[in-house]
Amino acid sequence: MNLKKLSKWLGQKVLTTTDPDIFSGSYDKTIAKVQLDEFGKIYYYANTLDPIELEDLYSFLEN
Repeated sequence: MNLKKLSKWLGQKVLTTTDPDIFSGSYDKTIAKVQLDEFGKIYYYANTLDPIELEDLYSFLEN
């Protein structure tokens, strides 16, 4: 997945990690773990440190 294109599509800078423990809260950690299983990395917003919703990633891939 191209980070530059994903960032532009979402309107925010996106970073990646492979460590789900950087996220707080069980919901964010669950999203992160699913991304790790699906994509081999976790995509998250640089400014909020929130993982990107799976629906948003799937929509990006469909376009």
